[in-house]
Amino acid sequence: MKVNFFGRDREPLSVLGLGCSRIGSFGNSASFSDIRRTVDRAIELGINVFDTADIYGQGDSERALGSFFKGRRQKAFIVSKIGKCFSLKTRVVRPFKPLLRLLTARSSGARTIVSARRGDNMRADFTAVYLEQALGRSLKRLQLDTLDALLLHSPSAKQLSSNEIEPLLIRLKREGKIRHYGVSCDDEASLLEALRYQGLSLLELPVDLIESIRKTDVWPSIAARQIGVLAREAIALRPELSPGAAISDVLKSGDITCVVAGTSRSAHLEELVRAIA
Repeated sequence: MKVNFFGRDREPLSVLGLGCSRIGSFGNSASFSDIRRTVDRAIELGINVFDTADIYGQGDSERALGSFFKGRRQKAFIVSKIGKCFSLKTRVVRPFKPLLRLLTARSSGARTIVSARRGDNMRADFTAVYLEQALGRSLKRLQLDTLDALLLHSPSAKQLSSNEIEPLLIRLKREGKIRHYGVSCDDEASLLEALRYQGLSLLELPVDLIESIRKTDVWPSIAARQIGVLAREAIALRPELSPGAAISDVLKSGDITCVVAGTSRSAHLEELVRAIA
């Protein structure tokens, strides 16, 4: 698979990355053995970018990746995101998750209810104390000493303006706990604030935001700083195209480092790879 490079060290990333948000989620009926086969197949196909977050599957996405990559760490560039957290009510329910997954697997209506209520139980914490603790928990779940890339998970521009965040990220990098840091942005305001971080080396952006900022002088400044761009939501935001065509369309401009697409099925993954070959 083709790779693109970012940063001063010319870090290689596969042009297609595997989004891991559905690993361990209530709405995913795939077994962990099926998911592991998909991850194994991704590696065989040359994919090295695996995108997760501490909230995905209430931490089970990170736990699964930690297990899958044990003993073959060099095969993956793992990106994880922090800054969002579940309410106490959701955390209390976690021990009953296997039973709830069984129930939702048998009922599409139950899956819809769980998905609809998930946002109600979410909050954000971008204080330095919380972020450092969250990274520590992520490293433990991933069975890592060093995370390839840490992204702040959809902070607002106001949250990013805190003068305590980047000094923390710089220290975590200096201590060897992370290799790169960046921001997963939802809008242009948060993107502009993120670009004030001098050590920022990665951005994760929805494709509609990318298309918007291509019309401004922000886009060439990102390229000039050799910041890697992970494009997300290519399939969701291009429903008129097949999944493979949607990803191919995003990559054709040649200015995107990697498109992240989520799937738990090997056949679906192979379809995407064929589309961009």
